[in-house]
Amino acid sequence: MVLAHLQVKLWVDKQDYHLVRAEVDVVATISVGLFLVRVAKGLRAAFEQTRVNDEVWLPRQVRAFASARLGLLKVLRIEQEISYSKCREFQAGSPVISQMKARQVERERDAQEACVGHCRRQSGMECRSRSGVDAIDICRT
Repeated sequence: MVLAHLQVKLWVDKQDYHLVRAEVDVVATISVGLFLVRVAKGLRAAFEQTRVNDEVWLPRQVRAFASARLGLLKVLRIEQEISYSKCREFQAGSPVISQMKARQVERERDAQEACVGHCRRQSGMECRSRSGVDAIDICRT
């Protein structure tokens, strides 16, 4: 089991119960398949977050140091550090909506376009929209 080869430390904010920092160390070599992937003992990875404007938790720093062997031929050595700073609130001219809401708006628009197309073919009809979960659009005379 891979987890048996890891030593993990987690720091959690006392007030928000949000993950603030995580560190992972590989304490024994991890092998996947016979010769497919082998991660050497000593891999270290760390992740830190910070609270911005007392509103949201954002990444502050990600660090990784690893050595791995792919098959019998390729050895990878990685030393990477990514730091985030000067985070600001994003200002948008239009509202930001969830994917579910975006899909609902798209379904309503598609249904309305179909209704308008149908109404144009039928003289004397007008379209009205009835909003609902399925965003059903109907035509009436």
